[in-house]
Amino acid sequence: MKEALLLSATCLLLLCLHGVCAVDCVWGGWSSCSVQCGKGTRTRQISQVASASGHNCTGPSTESCIVTSCMASDLAVSVGATVTLSTQYSTTTHLPKLAIDGNLASDGWLCAATVIATNQWLRIELKKEYFVSSVGVILPTPRTTNVNVRVGSDLTDNGNANHNCGTVPGANSLSWRNVSCNPAVWGKYINLQLSELEKC
Repeated sequence: MKEALLLSATCLLLLCLHGVCAVDCVWGGWSSCSVQCGKGTRTRQISQVASASGHNCTGPSTESCIVTSCMASDLAVSVGATVTLSTQYSTTTHLPKLAIDGNLASDGWLCAATVIATNQWLRIELKKEYFVSSVGVILPTPRTTNVNVRVGSDLTDNGNANHNCGTVPGANSLSWRNVSCNPAVWGKYINLQLSELEKC
């Protein structure tokens, strides 16, 4: 029995030496994602080519990747962003840009506002897409009711068809509210969809 095993091993060794042994293809590791933030691609290369009837590598050499460790916070995201209102309360006060100027003072004249009506909205267009994990909102006085915070990259219905991260209840005084998107939502537009808005 031992002699038979030794003979088989010897034959296999001789076959390999004559180039008959099959060598399967082997993929190398994936590269880093092509972007530092958001959606990108990564690639891999073959590190060992198949030979002698070995199996070829299967699967793609390129795939999409998402970097989430870059989730922006505070006001960094809104740098260079633009704001659009469904209607504008005034051409001299309550301007759209005041929605993202970083001023957290409790003076209602320092915020953006639409006309007093139902079904109004405010849309922030970021310079690029981000993973948005939360949106901070300062509600104006005297009353704002049921503010839906929507995040996404679709402009259907002016962005109001995007994912609804949550609804901010009404407030009778100027107050800071935070709405979490859990899990974080990939998008370029942040909409505040307002059931009713009275001026600041």
